[in-house]
Amino acid sequence: MHDCKDLKIPDNNTPGSAFKVLGSGCERTAKFGENLIEAQKILGIDEGVEYTIDIFKIFDAGVMNNPGLIIDGNIICEGRVLSVEQLVEVIKTVRGIE
Repeated sequence: MHDCKDLKIPDNNTPGSAFKVLGSGCERTAKFGENLIEAQKILGIDEGVEYTIDIFKIFDAGVMNNPGLIIDGNIICEGRVLSVEQLVEVIKTVRGIE
């Protein structure tokens, strides 16, 4: 079980971003966000990440397993934290970057 007693949105929250991390606000959610920011840096993307910790908004988005990732309105993954390398490849595929 994950310790999610310290629910919070990271300081680098960017509302309205096409990159969204949805989760409880625990360590896994924060790590996913950190990995996503690092993948964006590698690819030269400066769009930030929007974090959602509201369970009702998460379910409304269609994410049933936390953490979840949405890019450009599409659910990319749920229930696991992708590595920086995996995220680089996912972003390249979703955005058509070579």
